[in-house]
Amino acid sequence: MYQSQEKRAWERGVRLAAIWKGTKKIFTRLDQRCVMLAKLYKLPKWLGHMPLLLAVLCSLVALIAGGLLISCSAVLLWALIAAITHIGSGSENASINSFNEKKDENNFHDEFVMNSATNNEYDGAPYKSPSED
Repeated sequence: MYQSQEKRAWERGVRLAAIWKGTKKIFTRLDQRCVMLAKLYKLPKWLGHMPLLLAVLCSLVALIAGGLLISCSAVLLWALIAAITHIGSGSENASINSFNEKKDENNFHDEFVMNSATNNEYDGAPYKSPSED
């Protein structure tokens, strides 16, 4: 039977509310039990709240550490893949320079332009000025 999207969202909310209510009840019972044990051993009442607080903090630290571990391993894996592909492509492209041109071809003009650019003599204009004619 077809239900509207609003009704399905309402039912999801009801289910999540029930799950939250049950989880909250479990944690409050555990907290009350720890406080009762603290009173039984004549310890301060606030000390009974510490086990639950430590459990929550430890779980948060574990989640953060797990996320960092996964992200660091992903970065290391990407670096390893990049290194392997760089090593593999180094032997094939040994005759290609940084401008992606083969060294054995005659490219006098490109070398002239690069030398002029390194000596600050080339302004990058692809045309001759009228005074040069």
